Amino acid sequence: MLFKKNKKDSNSYEQGHAIEQFHNALHEVNSGTNHYIEDGNHNLKKTSEIVNSILKKKYSGQDYNVDSINKMQQHMTTMTFVKDMVDEVNLQIDLVETVASTSEEMSTSIEDVSQFIQHSSNDARIIVEKTDEAVENISSALSGTSEVMNSFTEIKEMIQDVHKEMQSINQMVDIIKGIADQTNLLALNASIEAARAGDAGRGFAVVANEIKKLAENTKESVGFIENTTVKLSNGMDSTVKEMEQTDGLFKEGNKRIETSVSSLEEIGVSVNSIYENMLNISANIEEQTAASEEVAASMSQLLDKSVTLKEDCHKTGNGFFEISGMIDNVRIESWDDLPEKTDARSIEISITDHLMWRWRVYNMILGYTSIKAEQVGDHTTCRLGKWLSSQKFDNPECERIVQKMEQPHKQLHLLAKDAVIAYNKENLDEANRCLYEMDKVSAVIIESLNLLKDKLTTREVKSNYSVS
Repeated sequence: MLFKKNKKDSNSYEQGHAIEQFHNALHEVNSGTNHYIEDGNHNLKKTSEIVNSILKKKYSGQDYNVDSINKMQQHMTTMTFVKDMVDEVNLQIDLVETVASTSEEMSTSIEDVSQFIQHSSNDARIIVEKTDEAVENISSALSGTSEVMNSFTEIKEMIQDVHKEMQSINQMVDIIKGIADQTNLLALNASIEAARAGDAGRGFAVVANEIKKLAENTKESVGFIENTTVKLSNGMDSTVKEMEQTDGLFKEGNKRIETSVSSLEEIGVSVNSIYENMLNISANIEEQTAASEEVAASMSQLLDKSVTLKEDCHKTGNGFFEISGMIDNVRIESWDDLPEKTDARSIEISITDHLMWRWRVYNMILGYTSIKAEQVGDHTTCRLGKWLSSQKFDNPECERIVQKMEQPHKQLHLLAKDAVIAYNKENLDEANRCLYEMDKVSAVIIESLNLLKDKLTTREVKSNYSVS
């Protein structure tokens, strides 16, 4: 017997079937198979529209979040001033260490100079004392020389007086000589007269003969006296001349001694002035020593502060890198959950990906992360490479942009790998050079991607863009 369903039973069946369809649709949305509830039973259509409206708002918020997070991450990758800060602080530390070392050396040198100045000032003081003593001794000697010169002058005058007396003796000798000649003539006359007298004159002849002998002896004695006085007079003349020369030499020597005394006095004044200057210099050097010690102490404090600043810079840089890692995780998760992945948004994500690779290499050089060469990959395995290989562009201009970008894209990955290899070999100069070249190549790629994004802004085609 057949039973026909009544209207009430039919409505219950349809309603149950609609609820089951709606439940399955929600399960598909929840699992990610679908992003919206497809049109179902008319009885639940209104509910589906409400749920789809809610989902649309949710996805709209996700779009905004993805774009915001992507821009935030791009901004994070531009915060590369930490390396410059660290480099500047390292340079500052080197300079401060140099200045501190120089200050210590200068302080030591100033102390050495101070000791040298003190020794020199003591030597100068001794020289002043010795010079004063020498001036006194030479002045005393000069006084003695003056007395000798006065005595010498008196002796010379006495000799000159004796020389005058010798001339008187010569006059007396001439008189005696004349008397002797007359006596001899008288004896000759007496002898002649005695010869005339004969025997009577013999006694007178004897007397005349004796007188003659006496006259001859007197003449000989007078000749001896005359020769002696002549020799003595000549000797005295020579002595007087030599004494006059000696007197001239004494006077000239006396003038030189007086000049030497004046020079010594001037030297004494100059050395005394030098001594006073050295005392002033010594006082100034003591002040400079104290100042240099303060500078050295300040440099030591500045060095400690610079080291602390370097540590803070590293902490800041490491903090930036850790935050960027957290943001990047949220960025990727948000991108994976995004239901609609437009070309323009895919390109923007690719730009951030490449900026992140540059950011990782940058932080690797700072020592905040480690990268192996095999982690870098090549231009075909990265997110951008996979996306480009999956796209077919109808616009020839877009194809030209992609072709033009291929070589720089390949070079970027090679430079990143070279930077990693150089850093792992502790060749920081080469790693920094590669990073610099990466910046130039990356600028070309980003420019091409932005140009491609402008060409594709009118296309809203979903893609199968996946995480690499």
